[in-house]
Amino acid sequence: MAAPGARLAVVRKRRSRRPRTRVWLALVIVLPLAVLVVAVVEGYGLYRAVSDLRSGTAELQRSLSELGRTPAEWTPARVDAAARAQADAATKVDSADRRLQADPLARLLLAVPYAKDQARAAPDLSSSAADATRAGGDLVALARLYVNRPQGRGAAPGAELIALLQSSSPLLADADSRLAAANQRLDRDSRLGLLGPLRTELKRAEAVFGPARDSAHAGAEAANLLPGLLGAAGPKTYLVLLANPSELRPSGGFSGEVGTATFDHGKLTKIHLRDQYEVSATYRDRFPPQGQLGTYLSFRNNQVDIGDAGWDPDFPTSARLQERMFTSATGEKLDGTISVDPYLIASLLKVTGPVVVPGYGTFDSDNVFLRINVLANLDAGPTGG
Repeated sequence: MAAPGARLAVVRKRRSRRPRTRVWLALVIVLPLAVLVVAVVEGYGLYRAVSDLRSGTAELQRSLSELGRTPAEWTPARVDAAARAQADAATKVDSADRRLQADPLARLLLAVPYAKDQARAAPDLSSSAADATRAGGDLVALARLYVNRPQGRGAAPGAELIALLQSSSPLLADADSRLAAANQRLDRDSRLGLLGPLRTELKRAEAVFGPARDSAHAGAEAANLLPGLLGAAGPKTYLVLLANPSELRPSGGFSGEVGTATFDHGKLTKIHLRDQYEVSATYRDRFPPQGQLGTYLSFRNNQVDIGDAGWDPDFPTSARLQERMFTSATGEKLDGTISVDPYLIASLLKVTGPVVVPGYGTFDSDNVFLRINVLANLDAGPTGG
């Protein structure tokens, strides 16, 4: 028979197991339930986020449709409607983006080898949508500046254009920056091992964001550079080359007419064109043929004419040579070079529509190149070409 003390110890030991058993039983039951509740809550939150993201991007598209594609379609009423739709889009997209960026399940999946690519791409898509929505807001703000510009209030058209460009510059720079960041994310994610539906959404976003970023970048560059180029701070004088692609040269074409154009506070104040041979005949310096030109081609007095100097396909290099030639002949100082490309004019006329020039008739995108060739080489028109 065991001693009483030993028996009591055994009894106490058996009784002490019951609370522990209950604890483990509770953990086995409660933990899965807790995980299930968290998963349901998280799943519902993600569903709401994705729903808001889709709804917000649809509102952004509606905003852009309300606004119209070109400034000619912008009116105060359309700008107001676009602004309301953009504000709704921003509210929904920002809410969805915050939810997706803070999702604990996504952070957990970043540690799982295959799932981490999906977990990284989904928040990137929402961030890119948020950037696109903000860029849409920049466009709406720019349109409001345009429709509220001081038309007919005594401001000269050139000064009005410069003021509009300067006001638009921060908006376009912001849109450019946001869309560049969005495209960078999408480009990075395109190299991940994404599932079919997610990759489809990524390609759809790339197809939209790429051209949008190109347009925003071009607009930002123009708004940044054009005021200075148009003489916002004082007159700017440029060498003008009327290049003819029918007499092809590496930098564009033979320039039969050259001269200068001066801009002051956005207005073309002076333009003077002359035959390129007149300029070439009065060089004060010598400009012999470069490279192999003198070996295979013959030039009068072994001097290259200014209109024939575009032999370097790098336009800035050819332009700097032609600027030196013009200054050598005339003594005029230049702020740069403008080469007039007939194909560019034809493209612009597709946007503006036909232009009627008194004495010369109507020019459109289909006939402008042919008409200019005829005026330059056959029928000079009422002002001698």
